[in-house]
Amino acid sequence: MSQAKRTFSLIRALQMAAAFGVLATAMFLGGMWAIARDPEIDIGAMGDRVIEAKHGLPAAVVRRRDKVLETLQQGSLPPWAGEYFEGDGLGMNVRISLAPGAGVVATWNGCLGLYSAKEGDVQRRADGSLAFVFNQPNGDGSGFDPGTFATDVMPVRWGERRYLIPRDRMIEFVNAVNFGSEPREHTHGVFLLAQGDEAKPVSGLPELPEALRARIRQKPLIVGLSSVEPGVRRGGADFAFCEFRVRFEVANGELLAPGQELAVVEPPGVHEDVEVLEVAGTQALAKIRFFRNCIEMKRKPEPGWLISTGAYTPN
Repeated sequence: MSQAKRTFSLIRALQMAAAFGVLATAMFLGGMWAIARDPEIDIGAMGDRVIEAKHGLPAAVVRRRDKVLETLQQGSLPPWAGEYFEGDGLGMNVRISLAPGAGVVATWNGCLGLYSAKEGDVQRRADGSLAFVFNQPNGDGSGFDPGTFATDVMPVRWGERRYLIPRDRMIEFVNAVNFGSEPREHTHGVFLLAQGDEAKPVSGLPELPEALRARIRQKPLIVGLSSVEPGVRRGGADFAFCEFRVRFEVANGELLAPGQELAVVEPPGVHEDVEVLEVAGTQALAKIRFFRNCIEMKRKPEPGWLISTGAYTPN
């Protein structure tokens, strides 16, 4: 065979190989696209990778979410079933979807993208609370560290609205009502609210246990600090703050509970809240934290500062 024919044959072979490679690649991508379009296709680890690439979520979370959403399309569901949101629109955007028999899916997105995604089962307790049993590690369940979700919540109705409130944060919900951040009129907030419910009306008071409902005040309690202990440095090297223990007197019959918060109303410009630690008779002990170095603080709490519970007037 001449050199010219050998060159021509080589060129043809390369052309055919290239064409076959393009065809094979197209067939492979086409197959992957078909898999990505069809959530029912399951080819093991490869299927999981395709699902994760398409949705940006673990495959187990996607499958659970599809199951939950499918169940939510059905009728005769308990009021707590649905899709919920809490967050600030920046570093915290938590979405939780749950339905009986289908389970729960939780995702947390922030400034850097997806922080966490978990799925698991929902257990209904005798007192009406819900336990989320996630199949992935979830920290201590406090819900404040990125990627950690609440695992023990109480469904709370307020008019037409539906909330999921962690049981260890119920008093915080009372504080939010007294201070006016709930019932909110926008999507963002620090408590799980069913999506779209921010546009729904409320009436009366939220359906909380009576001991907590009684802490929602229709008239603010305003008191003055009677004594202030020296500030104490708290926290670690990367996140230090100055904590003051303060005392004040309340009249007989006034209801305050540990965890309840009061805002500083005098002097103006103090944004730190006063958290009640204990109440004995008419004497209350509380703490106020300033997120700065104790030594560098120019304005510290003093006797005579006025603090208030805030109040909510029901419709």
